[in-house]
Amino acid sequence: MPVHELDHPLFSDRLTILRDHRTTARDFRAAVDEISGFLAYELARILPTRSVWVESPLARAECTVVDREHVVLAPILRAGIGLVPGVQRVFPAAPVLHLGIYRDEASLEPVFYYRRISTDLASRTVVLLDPMLATGGTLCAAAELLQAEDPKRMAALCLLSSRQGVETLSERFPELDIFTAAVDPDLNERGFIVPGLGDAGDRMFATDKL
Repeated sequence: MPVHELDHPLFSDRLTILRDHRTTARDFRAAVDEISGFLAYELARILPTRSVWVESPLARAECTVVDREHVVLAPILRAGIGLVPGVQRVFPAAPVLHLGIYRDEASLEPVFYYRRISTDLASRTVVLLDPMLATGGTLCAAAELLQAEDPKRMAALCLLSSRQGVETLSERFPELDIFTAAVDPDLNERGFIVPGLGDAGDRMFATDKL
């Protein structure tokens, strides 16, 4: 499985904001928005391109365009929704599917509570959006569901990943590309990434304050 770990000072800077427990929900969402846009730019590297001819103000020129038309976004509710605006700046016309999955706190197994796939995926690049690739269970369940629709290619955009999660997803779906800001070494007994950044959904939507 190709793993694309972002390598740029700006990525590291925004990830520092996400990790800091003092970061407000507003600033956390802003950093998520920026990093998800960075991840989408990197994703564009694996998409097909084609040559087109355009008329510049001075002459006719052969140019390259990225095949954005066949990208489909699949955020995993709820936290995956936070990545959509940043990714949509790069792929504004991409259809957005919705997959509702939560992780059982006792078994750490993924549980579906909502799934809606209303688009033919046969010729599409499906991009799973999930802030955290921790145990890998949730993304594996989502990828298995979407693979049944026979997409042309699948990728996952994650703010942060664990080494275990990357290995689990790699074993199950070796052709799936992972784009992530960083890969952390450990998981704790609750299945959270360490050092990580906590619960992305809670911090994004300020429900950790309730």
